[in-house]
Amino acid sequence: MGRGLRRNQARAGTVARTRHRHRVVIGRRAQSEFRADVLYIARESTKGATTVLEAVNQSIQQLRLFPERGHVDPGAVAPAGSRARKLTAEGFVIRYLYPVKASAATSVALVLSVRRGERLPISDREFLLRYAQEQAGLR
Repeated sequence: MGRGLRRNQARAGTVARTRHRHRVVIGRRAQSEFRADVLYIARESTKGATTVLEAVNQSIQQLRLFPERGHVDPGAVAPAGSRARKLTAEGFVIRYLYPVKASAATSVALVLSVRRGERLPISDREFLLRYAQEQAGLR
């Protein structure tokens, strides 16, 4: 059992290293709302804030290898050619669009919202407004 496990781990590591990396862009509004939530948590527990910060950053960085990792958000409106997706980490909901065309040859995962799960999600109107604001900066 131990040998097979090591062999599978080595195989998985090889796949991860050779896999194409996608570009991930975190929107300015998503950054500021996440920063505010982490500072709020840090008032009570710096260790808790650090845990949240690391978990959310790790989830976002994993989008570089697996941009379709999050599940499709069926109720969200998305621009043509993109799908609204979301994933969670340490009680935070990360909402993003993928694929978003940055140029004719490249597409990115565009993170538009990172907020605590108990907060109401941003409206579809706000989601599309953030998309429009960030889309201009992708080119």
